[in-house]
Amino acid sequence: MKTVGIIGGSGVYSLGDDAKKKKLNGIEYLVEELDDKKLIFVPRHGLKHQYLASEVPHTKNFNVLKKENVEAILAFSSVGCLDKEIEIKKGVFILPNDYIRGFSSRIDFLKLKTHPDMSRPFDNKLIWYAAEAIMENGYSVFEEGIYIYSGGNCFETKAEISFLRALAKLSYLEKGLVVGLTAVPEIILAKENKIPYALVCIPVNYGTGIAENPTHEHTLKMIKENEEPIKKIISSFCRKL
Repeated sequence: MKTVGIIGGSGVYSLGDDAKKKKLNGIEYLVEELDDKKLIFVPRHGLKHQYLASEVPHTKNFNVLKKENVEAILAFSSVGCLDKEIEIKKGVFILPNDYIRGFSSRIDFLKLKTHPDMSRPFDNKLIWYAAEAIMENGYSVFEEGIYIYSGGNCFETKAEISFLRALAKLSYLEKGLVVGLTAVPEIILAKENKIPYALVCIPVNYGTGIAENPTHEHTLKMIKENEEPIKKIISSFCRKL
């Protein structure tokens, strides 16, 4: 039976009511079966959403996935969108194929033992499976996004967003640009441990100054609206592995 890791920051922690709760080194997670797959749901912020972005226990979360011998990881992350051509609504997703450490380049807390190759931080095959899963369920996907890591607990300032957009435009990377608070440490840990990883980004607002200023309440609303689409995407994705 193939074991698949699902990292959720979106409020989706299982596909149904049959999931079994387990605990390892203080990390609670859920185990569920789907056809011939074993799914390991690790809630990035905890089952009770008790960890702020800066408090996420990335290494402990990843140790759960290693202990369960996952062979592939599909992660979900709510993000701010810097591309005005991408509509913020239910069923719109972005699949990044690269990242920038942005305003949070300090990741020495990971205590890496190697220097992982980041020429291809995301797994191309998993990106393709995720894109197929999204489209099969009638949702929209942008497949060549860039994830910018901004690891604080607050939204970015207008100056920060303007700077990031200008920098991306100079580098011809402005399409599908998103900003998020949590995913990059996971990507690095996956690379170091040679576990294929793909990230599905859920745009929940535009960056500060692009449109109406983002609010936490709107973020929660968009997360709630996308719970059912995410469950469908997970099911379709896992059946392709």
